[in-house]
Amino acid sequence: MQKILIKKLHSDVNLPAYETSGSSGMDLQAYISEEIILKPELINDMIIFGAGEISNEIIKKTDFFKKILNFDLVDSDINKIGKTMHNKTILSPSILKNDDRKIFIATAQHYDDVYNKILEIKGSNKSIITGLII
Repeated sequence: MQKILIKKLHSDVNLPAYETSGSSGMDLQAYISEEIILKPELINDMIIFGAGEISNEIIKKTDFFKKILNFDLVDSDINKIGKTMHNKTILSPSILKNDDRKIFIATAQHYDDVYNKILEIKGSNKSIITGLII
């Protein structure tokens, strides 16, 4: 076993800990000292990557998507591309290549795959929204 030293920069920070019985690694927690809330009035147009239950619930139950002017849905699943959800046609990730809109990743289980797909297409993570949508 190797010893790892951790420098705690703030007293409110939680140290890594084994949170799940039988897990092979410790869980890390982000320390954010202030709220990060996206303001819909500042976003005119965006892309939601993921056309599953998470995006369905976010669109249906939050005021955010009632206030922004436009959004498009993107998904890597060929069975979803071309179908509609909330009166939006689900598009292929290939549209991201020449699109400069912000992208919200609406998936939990495949978050890393989607994130890496965006990096592959866009070349950076600058367009990925990391704030909270409520």
